[in-house]
Amino acid sequence: MYINFWYAMAESQEVEAEKPHRVRVLSQNFVLFRDSEGKINCLHDVCTHRGGALSKGKVQGDSVECPYHGWQFNGEGSCTRIPSLGPNPKIPARTKIDAYPTHEEYGLIWAFLGDLPEEERPPLLLPRTNPPGFDYSTPEWRWITQSWPIKANYERSVENALDPAHNEFVHARHGFAGANPDYAVQDYPLSLHEWGNWFMHDFVSPPSTEEFLRNAEGGRVESGGLTAGSGHTGPNNVWTHIHITPTNWMHQYLYETPIEPGQTRAFNINQCNFLDEDDASDDDIREMNAMIAEDDVIVLEEISPITTPPNMTQEVMMPADKSIVKYRQFLRTWDKNGWRIDTDAQKAAEGKKVYAIPSPRRRLEKGWVFDPVPLIAGDQ
Repeated sequence: MYINFWYAMAESQEVEAEKPHRVRVLSQNFVLFRDSEGKINCLHDVCTHRGGALSKGKVQGDSVECPYHGWQFNGEGSCTRIPSLGPNPKIPARTKIDAYPTHEEYGLIWAFLGDLPEEERPPLLLPRTNPPGFDYSTPEWRWITQSWPIKANYERSVENALDPAHNEFVHARHGFAGANPDYAVQDYPLSLHEWGNWFMHDFVSPPSTEEFLRNAEGGRVESGGLTAGSGHTGPNNVWTHIHITPTNWMHQYLYETPIEPGQTRAFNINQCNFLDEDDASDDDIREMNAMIAEDDVIVLEEISPITTPPNMTQEVMMPADKSIVKYRQFLRTWDKNGWRIDTDAQKAAEGKKVYAIPSPRRRLEKGWVFDPVPLIAGDQ
């Protein structure tokens, strides 16, 4: 698990006005809340006074209030009220807590969990930004959002999305369960950008199993060629583009959020350019996505070891795995940056000491109550 990347924290509908919401990411608790104008804020979920959980308190105007002694913290992490000091007190600067940049769009809430200044941060993958060379952000796209839990490591889930060979055997909707004796993954070009890699390739697929896909204009009613591909930005943001026909496209953007080393929550933005509400309801599309996701979950939750092996020699890789190999090489680069969390040290201190994911404000100010989460030393 890494600091200094964007993480999907919750669906927008989960964070109600005037009510704090707790989420757990990177083995840490965070509190999300909306200020008086509806802007989303994300803070470390531990009060610097006596360790109260802010997410169990109240939203008061533009601040969240600790349920223990009423201390209030605004969206920048500054303490704005200490009731025991009476009116107009001088509040010590050291009462501050970590606050994280946020972004809300497409029905999801993201937070940048790290201390990099804005100009140095990795980008957040969004449908309207897309991988380099793609421009599929036209207004006619219809999108829905959903999420599901996975009892597996997020890196394993990302690698699954970058794996063109698993579709034939894992997804009955995409392959023939290995029944085709001539089956092979054709060589595909791999493209790189600063924070990841991506590819598109052609393969043979059975007809669409969902009635609404077959009945749509230009729907797929027989086996034939299909173009699809995937890519990643950073360690946990993944996209998959499925071009069912030359004109009927479905694009998915997956945000694999690590809760613990063996527990992930996958957030999905699903876009399509050929289905309207007369063809299929949002629930129809969500049900289809959930069934496809369950195919993957069944396999991912049984993979050994839980985490990605530390080197390539501990698994036998094939040419079809070259996107996964490149992904693992990117992980080693971020290891060298010193961004990987020392999960063993973090676990050993659980219940004894509070750590916090360092926020950008730590680059500007000293005097913090909680130590930054332990990191594995890098080379840079």
